Amino acid sequence: MKKLILLFILLGLTKLYSQNDYAIVNIYRPKMMLGSAVTHKINFNGKKVCDIDNGGHLEYKAFALTNVHITMDGKEDVKRKDGLKISLEKGKVYNFKLTPVFGKMKIEQIKDTISKEELKSKYFVSLNDIGIDDNSNITSNSNWTREKLKEHWKNNGISELEGIYEVVGGSIQYELAVVSQNDEFTIIYLAGANGSAWKSGDIKATLKKSASFGVFKSKWIMLNKSQNKDILITFKDSSFSAPSETDDANVNYIKTFPNYENNIKKKD
Repeated sequence: MKKLILLFILLGLTKLYSQNDYAIVNIYRPKMMLGSAVTHKINFNGKKVCDIDNGGHLEYKAFALTNVHITMDGKEDVKRKDGLKISLEKGKVYNFKLTPVFGKMKIEQIKDTISKEELKSKYFVSLNDIGIDDNSNITSNSNWTREKLKEHWKNNGISELEGIYEVVGGSIQYELAVVSQNDEFTIIYLAGANGSAWKSGDIKATLKKSASFGVFKSKWIMLNKSQNKDILITFKDSSFSAPSETDDANVNYIKTFPNYENNIKKKD
């Protein structure tokens, strides 16, 4: 019985960690004769995303977006009353179909995808809300894993700033680790951007000490693997603040490991 329960737990964890950390929005414009020569514009939240031609298909991966207002053509205006609004959940797929009605494009949500026979492959567009996601060479893998880090701290002790941290309230649910080696601190990506170019163990940031304890100058790697140079990272009371990857604000991270129940010795 215990083995069966363990099997179900493992299967649940596998499903949890294999789920992509983005929602997919598919917008289809099936091939048809009526209005076929006209190119239409797709707007998300008042801003143009792309053009879509007859037989076109937009696949949009939303890592950070949670609420989307889709409008067609016209002004790029966030206050528009037309179109369609939807709340997105990570790991889910949302399908929409465009149909010409009296010279305009009607958008409706549909349950299933549109078959390839109704589309033109040359008009397939794949986009996301994090920019170009192919700067793989800008970061290196540290070979750290969650398990290796915990074992390292168990055997060698842990300093005040080291540990595993989770974002509080951010749209991208990062799990990061802060580890010290050779008197230098590094932030390691563990989870939260599954489906992007990030792999567990990638270096998220390097920290340079300042004259004040807990305050660091940092090179922070953004979700699209671009580098945000010379930013300030501040640690205080088992938490730290870092730049948001969706706006100009900062987000907070709270330490979740070790917690007050973990028996791990402190470094001097």
